[in-house]
Parts: sequence; structure tokens; C-alpha cells
Amino acid sequence: MALYFDRLVCLSFLLLLVSISHTEGELVALSKADKQIILDTHNVLRARTARGETGSQPSAADMMLLEWDDRLMEKAANWASQCKVGHDTPAERVIPGHKWVGQNWAGGHSTNLSLFVDLWYVEHNDYNFAAKTCTPEKMCGHYTQVVWSRTLLVGCAAATCPGYLRILVCDYADGGNVGTYPAYESGSPASKCVGEYTYTSGGLCLRRDQCAAMYTGGGRIGGGVDGGGGTGGADPGSAPSPTTKTATTTSAATTTTFDPWDGWTFDDGYEYLHGEEAKTKRSRVRRGTDGGCRCAIHCLNGGTLDSANCKCSCTPDYYGTRCEMTCSDPEMFRSNCESDPDACKTFPMFCPKTCNGCKAGDIRDKAVVNTDGVLARLP
Repeated sequence: MALYFDRLVCLSFLLLLVSISHTEGELVALSKADKQIILDTHNVLRARTARGETGSQPSAADMMLLEWDDRLMEKAANWASQCKVGHDTPAERVIPGHKWVGQNWAGGHSTNLSLFVDLWYVEHNDYNFAAKTCTPEKMCGHYTQVVWSRTLLVGCAAATCPGYLRILVCDYADGGNVGTYPAYESGSPASKCVGEYTYTSGGLCLRRDQCAAMYTGGGRIGGGVDGGGGTGGADPGSAPSPTTKTATTTSAATTTTFDPWDGWTFDDGYEYLHGEEAKTKRSRVRRGTDGGCRCAIHCLNGGTLDSANCKCSCTPDYYGTRCEMTCSDPEMFRSNCESDPDACKTFPMFCPKTCNGCKAGDIRDKAVVNTDGVLARLP
């Protein structure tokens, strides 16, 4: 592990720690299994935070299930191929329908891509949720992006670069780390799901169409073959195959085989996702749910629940996923909403009644590109 960490560089959002000259690298083609492992790792860690199992961090009331997007992967690949430490500009990674796309970057001497995501997540030790700040002189921006609740899409790319066996770049839409907003809303898991994400499983908010993919397929998280990028295909309830140690460091005299997971324990002393622990972790996630999806919403302010479709029918005075919002234009904007003919073009969010009759907008991006059919799930 010392060897690995000696060569590891992680950069938090908007913070550049190291400058290196521009050098073209070699992109690593990600297989479907690679993509699945990266996405699974994100969703397992988001679910862990949602359930309040992340150190001292509170549980999350609105943590969404992430899904894979090839458009973000392509943007990440454009940057990863340049082998520059740090981040590209926000304009270079934006995709249609998303004004702000976030980014995490890491580089090191391991080909286990899920390990990079885990290392971002470990920064929770330096995140003060109440103050919405990092510990002084510490980084926590990777963690907050991984668990930014309203982020719905992720796409990542890997490359081999001078000085690094692998770098991993992940782009997120919509991006997190915005102003002084918290990474998520604290509260009972999935108690404040929004938009079409009205179902829950494992503490996450998800759409009805995503329920079928939950716990299906199999890939292992973090226990994949070093150098192979993951296994996939195993039954979720079966024991994973032993970790194969193939990553090597070579000198003129010797070849040393090492496993970046050996002896490494995370925040609670848990031998995280290593060997048989992968099975234990998966079982623990599954035991914490009813084995599938359930409707997560409760209607407020006199609204009635259509349980068959998991939707609230609100009274005329309220709207929103849970009928939680008053159907009126805020008093401070009301006169502008009613008198300005361009109000609904320039600031529709301030005139919900005038502009759209208090209809809650959809938050799902229906233009997602996922050519390999990577499953949004909890393995």
C-alpha cells in the first residue's frame, strides 16, 4: 500500500495540486464489465451514505441512483488522453441539457479502477456536513461529488500516462460542489425523493423503470481482477472468486507482485470489499432492503397516493412530488410574474403558478447514451 499511495495523486474540485507538462497518453478501452464495476462502486457507496453508514455523516433523504452515460465518458476520455493532472474547463465537459458537469480525477499505480472511487469516498473523514466545509488543509471535494444527491449521471474514462499505471477521470451531471449547498439533504433514507424518482431500494431513490435492474447481473465491487478491471456475471448471492494479483512493479533485478487491497482497512476497520468480504458486503446491502423496490413517497397537505403508480394527486393549492410546495408565485416576485410578458422565459422558476400551473418538472434525462446497457443497480 505504501508503494501505491506514494504514487497516488487525487485532486479535489477546483483545486490543482500538481502541474505537469502536456503528454499524450494511451486511453484504456473500458469493457462493459469495467463500466459496471465503476458504476456499481459509486452506487454502493452512495447507498452506504444514504443509510447513514459513512462514518459520522448523516443519512440522506434524497440520494438518487446513478446511471451510466457514454456522453460523459467521451468527455472524460478527451481529458484523460491528455495526461494532464487536474481538471479541464467546465465548458469542455458540458453536455446538452446540463449546464454544470462535475469532475473527479485520480492517478496511481493500480489497475483496479474501483479503488480510485473508494479513495475519493474515504475523504468523508474530512467533510463537515453541518458546516459544509472540508477540514482545513484537507480535501473532501471528491467525496461530496461521489455522494452529491441530485447527480443522476456518471461517465468515466481511464488512461495509461507517464508516471501512472492508470488515471481515472469521471464526469458527473448535474455536477456537485455548487456554492455552499450541502452534498445532500439529511433525513431518513429516501424520505424526500423527487421527480420521477419515487421508488426506493437500499436507501436510494430510483425510477420505476430502474427497479427491474436492481440486484440483477452480478459484478463484484472492488474484488475484481487487478489488471482486468472487474469480473461481472456472477450471481449476486454467490461467493466471488479469489482476487487475482497481477499488477506488478519491475526493476532491473526483481519483479514484485502486489495487491492494493492487502492489509488496507477503511474508516470503520472494515476490510472493505476484499475477497469474501465482497459477498458479505453485498448480502449486507440486500438484507437492509425488502429485496426490491417499494414506493418511497408519502403525500402531504391533503394529497392522495396512487399506490399503483407511486404518485401523489395534490389539491389545487399544492404541487410537487409529495405535494410539499404551495401553488403560488412567491410574494416578492408575484407582481413581475403577472405583469412581465417575458417572465416565463427569463425566470420561470420564480413563477411556478403563472408559468406552468404548478406542474412539477421531470428531472430524468431521456437523452442518456448507454450503448453497452450498463445496469443502474445495487449488486
